[in-house]
Amino acid sequence: MFLAPDEAYTPKRIGDFSEAELSVMKEGEIRQRLIRDPNMQSYADLAKAAPGDSDVMKRVRAIGQARVPGLRKTMEEKNKFREAQQLAKQEKKNQAVKAEQQAKKERAKAAAEEKENLARQMPPKINSPGIDGDRMKLIQAFQRYKDTGRWNKGGSVNTKKKQYKTITNRFSDRMLPGKKRTTRIY
Repeated sequence: MFLAPDEAYTPKRIGDFSEAELSVMKEGEIRQRLIRDPNMQSYADLAKAAPGDSDVMKRVRAIGQARVPGLRKTMEEKNKFREAQQLAKQEKKNQAVKAEQQAKKERAKAAAEEKENLARQMPPKINSPGIDGDRMKLIQAFQRYKDTGRWNKGGSVNTKKKQYKTITNRFSDRMLPGKKRTTRIY
């Protein structure tokens, strides 16, 4: 098989070789191919000619950077990686701070709810929030507290029309959450 005159003298470019061919090439041969390739002007060209993370491509890029002067990374290209690392660290730190603030808000909200629940379980006072010295509001608040806050231990139950029966509560003197009162104790 004969080659055309242009093909016989035109050196093959690095991008034209397969990984298997590049793996058996000597370092000097790869260096000469990189020097003679007219398309190799910068590190970006080298990265396009030898893409990927395989060992062979990493070797070709390392030879190009170390042995061919025009293919070394510029300071701008080196700084891009450092800047990306710093941005990633800053973003991670920001997310940690945001998560800590969110956790702090949730803890504060849980503490406020707990405090509110404890305040509801205590009998109302004249200076409680929402009452502010009004005696009618205090009386209503006491009635709500008695009706919803606790079970009475015993008392009279309306069984039929105006007939009352005295009972004792054998279960609990406190109302359980979500449990409805089935009979009204007077």
